[in-house]
This record gives sequence, C-alpha cells and structure tokens, in this order.
Amino acid sequence: MDIATKLFIEKGYGTVSVRDILDEVNGAQGMLYYYFKSKEDIYIQAMEQYIDKMLAEKSYLDKVKKACPKV
Repeated sequence: MDIATKLFIEKGYGTVSVRDILDEVNGAQGMLYYYFKSKEDIYIQAMEQYIDKMLAEKSYLDKVKKACPKV
C-alpha cells in the first residue's frame, strides 16, 4: 500500500495505472484484483492509510510541543 500511496502522491490518481503499481511491486494483475475491485478501491485505501498516518504524526507532534515548552 505504501508504494501505491507514493505513486498516487507523486503522479496523481489519473496518471497512475494499476500496471504502474504492479510493476513497482513485481506483482501479477490477478494478485491485485484478488484484494481490490478497482484502482479506485486501491486509491481509497491508500489515502485512508496515508491520512491516518498523518493524523497520528500530528498528534505525536502536538504532544511533544506540550511537553517541551518554548525556552
């Protein structure tokens, strides 16, 4: 999923093909469609995972800021 996320961020949804993702992971097309119905499903899951990661990092940084007041 990290590779798909990277490709979507770098190239944009419209430019990335399922083949691009498979080429990066050295995977077969059947493998991908076993887990996902479409490129849109891959994109949705990739972005949900990315947003969750960004929110977790923000939460961590907020805690650090509170713990370390400005000197």
